[in-house]
Amino acid sequence: MTGYPRILLAVALAALPCSASAELLLRKDGVALAVTTLADRVVFCISASGDQKVSSEYGVEFRSAARDARFWLDALPKVVTGAPYYFDLPLRIELKTRGSARERHVDLNLGVCSAAANACLPVTFEVSTPIAAQDKPASDCSAPN
Repeated sequence: MTGYPRILLAVALAALPCSASAELLLRKDGVALAVTTLADRVVFCISASGDQKVSSEYGVEFRSAARDARFWLDALPKVVTGAPYYFDLPLRIELKTRGSARERHVDLNLGVCSAAANACLPVTFEVSTPIAAQDKPASDCSAPN
């Protein structure tokens, strides 16, 4: 390979990240969910926009199909709750994994409350975790989403 094709290949390779991306960002109904795959766990960072809050009484439920349970070290379904009424945001939750980094499917159910609407509604995320394990530490969830 000579000339322009070699230059184009070099430019294309330089544009690729050095490590595979292991992060996923989902948004739904004013809630942002950042998912990071690490070697031994998956980190979920949850934040909300405006006056929305995530109900700690309702909790955050993690659920997977029975056939995928073998990929999680944490027993699922799992519900994370807290006190008093709402979680401090951003919220960081980790689930421990079993085996090598791979795509894992998990559903998150949470209650999102709005003072303006004077109501709480369920929000569900269907997540396929990133396949590659990130080679750097996971976010502390403090960066705005």
